[in-house]
Amino acid sequence: MFDISLPPGAKIEVVLSVFLVLLAIFHFTCVWPRNLSKKSWKRVDYVWLSFAAVGLLSASSAVRSYIVQQELSYSDTRVEHLYNAFRGTLELNARDNGYVCRVSVKTELSPPEPEFSEIHNEFQRICEWLKQREASFDMRAPNAADEPSKWITIEPAVKSGSLQEVLKGLADQYSYYYEAVKTHRHLLSEIKPTDIETRLNLLAPWLLAFALALRIAKVSGELRYEP
Repeated sequence: MFDISLPPGAKIEVVLSVFLVLLAIFHFTCVWPRNLSKKSWKRVDYVWLSFAAVGLLSASSAVRSYIVQQELSYSDTRVEHLYNAFRGTLELNARDNGYVCRVSVKTELSPPEPEFSEIHNEFQRICEWLKQREASFDMRAPNAADEPSKWITIEPAVKSGSLQEVLKGLADQYSYYYEAVKTHRHLLSEIKPTDIETRLNLLAPWLLAFALALRIAKVSGELRYEP
């Protein structure tokens, strides 16, 4: 078992103790025995509000991290789903008995030569190209945090309108997956706090303890002026 060393600000009993100590200090230095003037107490507002504002920034960072964490769970599933859809379509088109790789049988309805042979050769060429592309993609979706392999941008030139639709459909499907991975990687970068946010998060409990203790002392000091 590994012991996790938590900073003092993460321990509620420590923060509460510091808050009570600060509360006592402010009361015995600003309220009793000699109370600050009303004008001085008004100026105190600038102090405790400034400390509270810094603590507010830390709270905003925590909210962002929480929202991004929730989005990541959906994003990871979406990436896997889109990859599987793309990979399944690629595998389907690269099958020997699939639309692209099927054996062309000449019938009386087939176009005449040399058009028939040209179409047949084009389908076979694209079939081999698709098989090569299929071999370059894993069966299972890669880790969404990794940089994805890129779909080849220079597709082979084809004359057949149906083959053009097949290639366009595959490219579009992969672009959906690729954009989903980029979004996922962006979310991963957002969930990690910046150096400034990390410092604020560590300071936030102490800043809020200081601000609240001073604010309560201010209330006590103002009450002393009430009849």
